[in-house]
Amino acid sequence: MENLSILAVYIAGVVTSFTPCVYPLIPIVVSFIGAQAQLSVKKRIVLTLFYVLGTALIYSVLGAAAALSGSVFGLAQNSFLANLVVGVVCLIFSLSMFGVFNINLQLSGFVNPKILKGYLGGLILGSTSGLVFSPCTTPVLGSILMLVASRQNVLYGIVLLFVFAIGLSTTIFLSGVFSGVLTKLPKSGKWNLIVEKVFASVLLVVALYYLYKAARLIF
Repeated sequence: MENLSILAVYIAGVVTSFTPCVYPLIPIVVSFIGAQAQLSVKKRIVLTLFYVLGTALIYSVLGAAAALSGSVFGLAQNSFLANLVVGVVCLIFSLSMFGVFNINLQLSGFVNPKILKGYLGGLILGSTSGLVFSPCTTPVLGSILMLVASRQNVLYGIVLLFVFAIGLSTTIFLSGVFSGVLTKLPKSGKWNLIVEKVFASVLLVVALYYLYKAARLIF
């Protein structure tokens, strides 16, 4: 039964990794690893794995905390706050992709740039990314945390959330591994603008959906 739960959670993570909420993080991964273009394919894979590990560690902490406390921190799917946060985050990313304003998610202003290189840099950025897109995973994450909280088994909670994070990082991992190819693509052009606007439109629809859900919970 527990093996089935782990498999189901991994599949849920993979499916979630292809949602629009993850797209804004892809350029960050490509830029981070692409900037170290001298790396071999093998080193690029390892660097990306450290990035994924950073994300997985953040979610493992959530799993352990849920198991210990027996609560899900208000992240249930029908939580007003959860739906509001998801809606606002998606709206911000959408407006940014439409060019209304620019979001700078670089950490160089807070962390020594030298630290943001190599494997430690991958770990730090992965952890940060896990926090950035965690609100967008609320419907799935909330359900998993409720399961973990009901079991109150710390090891089970850590494993389940770790596996979910691995699945969730699928698109991130692929972006990192093929960053050398992606960085060589044309930076501008009609095709680029069209793709960006399509992603922005999808994110806007997602944002409006969650904001609507949040509004219905208080009216």
